[in-house]
Amino acid sequence: MSEKKKTIIEHAIKYSSSQYISQFLGFFTATFLRRFLGPFYVGIWQILKVVLAYATNIHLGTTETVYYKTPMLKGEGRPEEAERVKNTVFSFIATTALVSAIGITAYAFVFRSSLSREMFFGLLAVAVTLIVQRVYTFYMTLLRANKEFTVLSKSIVFDAAVNLLFIFLVVMKFRLYGLFCVVIAMQVLNVLFIRRHVDYDLRYRLKFDKLGSYIKFGFPLFIQGWMLMVLNSVDKIMISGMLGMEALGFYSIALMAKGYGVSFSKNFSMVITPHFLEDFGKEQDIKKVSKYITQPSFINAYFMSFILGGIFIASVPFVKLVLPRFIPGILAMRVFLLAAFFTSLVPQASQSLIAMNKQVRLLYILGVTILVNAGLNYVFIRSGFGITGAATATSIAAFIYFAVTFIYSMRHFESIGGVARFVSVLLAPLLYSVIVLIVLERVIHGQVVVEALVKCVLFTAAFLPLLVYLNRRTDIINTLITTCKERFFKRT
Repeated sequence: MSEKKKTIIEHAIKYSSSQYISQFLGFFTATFLRRFLGPFYVGIWQILKVVLAYATNIHLGTTETVYYKTPMLKGEGRPEEAERVKNTVFSFIATTALVSAIGITAYAFVFRSSLSREMFFGLLAVAVTLIVQRVYTFYMTLLRANKEFTVLSKSIVFDAAVNLLFIFLVVMKFRLYGLFCVVIAMQVLNVLFIRRHVDYDLRYRLKFDKLGSYIKFGFPLFIQGWMLMVLNSVDKIMISGMLGMEALGFYSIALMAKGYGVSFSKNFSMVITPHFLEDFGKEQDIKKVSKYITQPSFINAYFMSFILGGIFIASVPFVKLVLPRFIPGILAMRVFLLAAFFTSLVPQASQSLIAMNKQVRLLYILGVTILVNAGLNYVFIRSGFGITGAATATSIAAFIYFAVTFIYSMRHFESIGGVARFVSVLLAPLLYSVIVLIVLERVIHGQVVVEALVKCVLFTAAFLPLLVYLNRRTDIINTLITTCKERFFKRT
């Protein structure tokens, strides 16, 4: 096992472990939050999250500049420039966050008469949250860019545990307004927690001569961030406008399922990216580092097909027994898992294009995808397919985004025939899972929990040969087992 591969796996284990702990705690957080708030308030919170997400992106892509430039500059042997990027960008995003917060506050007061009480105070909460969230997000960016996965993992677990505690102590009693307070408090506590472990010596040094070049690199990423926000919120916005807040509340369990479903691929990609960027900075040749694109995508395709299949089966008993008021959202949630699969395969391909300074091309791809998503959402919802139609439209758009991005990325180091074969290989485990799940749905029937358990066992048995094949091709499972054993025996 190479040292690089061993380091990546160790980082992945640390980061993934913290994420799974966070997901486990977050499962209860999301569940109890929905029980305490109900569909209507959950719908309001979803809209406020869209506002916050849009406002968070007003930094002209400079945060992404830090994320991509820091490891690349280190790979090129220029740590002083990496330090300069850090302080200049921090100063810029602190300024833009304050301006954005003032703008949101002004809007809330100017249009107070046309806003509901919940939306008015929600916008004020978003304004405060935005400022502290930008600082917290910047610290998290630095931890990822500098491969500080130990501190990053601790921070993630801290956030999940304290957030769950606050949900019980505050939201259960004060409902939506309690949630506003919890969201603000968590950002402050997270920043203080990280500062106890690392000190990046952040200084307010807004150097306009350097800022211009950072914005030039990051501005296409800034536009991309906005377009991704549009792509990821088209369905939510159209559901709320065409079907109402309660329908959006039902749809929220599809969003929750996607969040849990893509966690594995997000964790894996988050660990690999700084290693890839650092090696690309050294080599300056995408062909020499193409393994960072193909092998993680191959692994993701197989693991995600297995994980999402399990979620597909478990979703029915979970919603029926734990969140019975959200039963109308089950079918949409199941369909939406397709979007989760295709989304999970995009990051490595898109990051390779950014490393090659081809960010602008990503904007064209996203533009087409957004138009397709919006058009299909409108047609499917107007045709009476409701939130299930929205989930279908979003899944189709996700496939287009994946296919075009991946093909364009691979064409820089592979023939068109090789690209077509590899994309087919990525889709094969998904197709196999869909076939197995359809058969199980038709054959297995019974009491809801027993039925789900039987289906899970049979699905796992049917998928096992694919996992064996994956291990033969990549040695990923053996490497994971070996690394876990080494870490365990070192501690004991």
